[in-house]
Amino acid sequence: MALPAPISTDRLLLLPLTNGDAEAVLRFRGHPEATRYVSHEPLGSEENRVRLRQLLAAAESSCADWFNFGWAIELKATGQVIGDARTWNTAAPPAPGGIPADWASLGYIVHPDQHGRGLGRRRQAAWSGGCSPNMASKQLSPASMNPTFPHGGS
Repeated sequence: MALPAPISTDRLLLLPLTNGDAEAVLRFRGHPEATRYVSHEPLGSEENRVRLRQLLAAAESSCADWFNFGWAIELKATGQVIGDARTWNTAAPPAPGGIPADWASLGYIVHPDQHGRGLGRRRQAAWSGGCSPNMASKQLSPASMNPTFPHGGS
């Protein structure tokens, strides 16, 4: 399956991740505040590169029925990558609860400097409209970590 086409909103450009995004992604994946509620501690440079290579390999092996794509979230006004995201589906969704296999999941992280600007709603709306025609999933389920428990704890 070819990588999805970029998705554009009024303020954001959502692009498939590339190896060239490693430095930009490290600015938030290595930031303690940005990673507080995700499944990992702040990443170092090499950990970030390994994670990015894994995401790119998953994207290359994706098909319409089973997919896993990483996205760079770019501010149109500046061209700055401010976050990254992933859209995927799986037969065995993570806890809590179950997400049907024919639903796509969406998870994202942005640099703390971008929090509170209303960009999350724009990202979700863009993915809902932009990804669905390319994939077999019928619904999009936003994935989020519980803000009560840092680093995916419970």
